[in-house]
Amino acid sequence: MSWHFSIRNKWENFEGATARHEMWLAYKLGIQSNMQVLDTGCGIGGPMRTIARFTRTRITGINNDPYQVATAKELNQGLSFMKRCQVIQADFMKIPFPSNTFDVVYQLEASVHAPDKQAFFEGVFKVLKPGAIYGGYEWVMTDKFDENDPEHLEIKRGVEKSNGVPNIEKVQDILQYLRNAGFEIIEHFDVATEKEESDFPWYYRLELPYYPLRRFILDKYLRFSEYLGVTRVGTHSTWNLMQLTITSMRRSGELGIFTPMYYVKVRKPEN
Repeated sequence: MSWHFSIRNKWENFEGATARHEMWLAYKLGIQSNMQVLDTGCGIGGPMRTIARFTRTRITGINNDPYQVATAKELNQGLSFMKRCQVIQADFMKIPFPSNTFDVVYQLEASVHAPDKQAFFEGVFKVLKPGAIYGGYEWVMTDKFDENDPEHLEIKRGVEKSNGVPNIEKVQDILQYLRNAGFEIIEHFDVATEKEESDFPWYYRLELPYYPLRRFILDKYLRFSEYLGVTRVGTHSTWNLMQLTITSMRRSGELGIFTPMYYVKVRKPEN
């Protein structure tokens, strides 16, 4: 179970495409069975379980949400290879491990939630061993994004608001933060456009439910039922937020101004 985007081919379903997306990252970062690996912002542990199964390595996941941590631990139970996985509640802005601990640190679409990306990358740099690797999928605005275009700005704000993200930055900004933290850039590119041709883009599952008239009726029903106390307070606003997520994310993908899978791989110098 993973809540992440991926491109998909006709010969695979959504789950298969997601697993391939995660295993490809593990392969590119060189994760092997004898390593100590850290997943920053592990969510409920979907990618961690896939990568642990694929590489047979030890992975520690950190997440600051107690509900997601509890869910991850519950999902891990009963899986024999999960003894190699550990999930702890912690803030990835304050990684609770000594310097020079890990062989690889990775994240999938998590660093975008960091309130200070420079500080986040510096924290990752600290816990990596000399010569060790950091990598993952970053949310970024692409070179096609025009900050002077009102539509582009509206779409960007919609993506940020609907996903609880403080600010989605450009590729150049992310790379500069990494350099400032002390990393050596090995490679970086947008998996959505440069890795391979695909039959379905990353945003293919983002479709507004129902026809416009039915959505209009459902909107009024949710508003009225919340007023009467039939549904919980916040149901209608959640419905609106979900629609904003779908429309803004899909439009950003169609215009090519945003990607949730900009791949980066960097190294902590040996000295």
